[in-house]
Amino acid sequence: MKITMIALVGKNWELGASNELLWKIPEDMRHFRETTEGHSVLMGRKTYQSIGHALPNRTNYVLTRTDSDSIFAGTDVRLIESPVLALHEAQISGEDSFFVIGGGEVYQQFLNLALPHEILLTRVPHEAESADTFFPNLDRNGLYVETSVEKLTDEADIHTYTRIDLL
Repeated sequence: MKITMIALVGKNWELGASNELLWKIPEDMRHFRETTEGHSVLMGRKTYQSIGHALPNRTNYVLTRTDSDSIFAGTDVRLIESPVLALHEAQISGEDSFFVIGGGEVYQQFLNLALPHEILLTRVPHEAESADTFFPNLDRNGLYVETSVEKLTDEADIHTYTRIDLL
């Protein structure tokens, strides 16, 4: 099963502020939807709360320390306590692709375990001083190397990073 992290980040690896995305780029939203539909996605509780619902046409896993939180009542999400348990459950169900969609703490957990095979980052050349959530700086991570850049818009490119042992 291929494990991919996907995110939209700024010049200094900014992800969000006050539990909201910093940039809303329609082409990136379309890329995200087309890339993740039909697959499993994993997000942290805060990311789930910022979205407000399970993403359609995907198996939604929410990484949380408690399953008694009322925000999950009546939802079609699978609550999970660890990244490894989520991956195990997705693999047992026959999933071929698994996407980690945020937030910052979840991305860091997956990188600490060297789990992702690939990282897809839409990067914008802007800084956001209001940012309070960041993607782990891949320039400081010796396990992943940028393998391609594809133009998305005049203001954003999709950068693909691959784990070195897979090259």
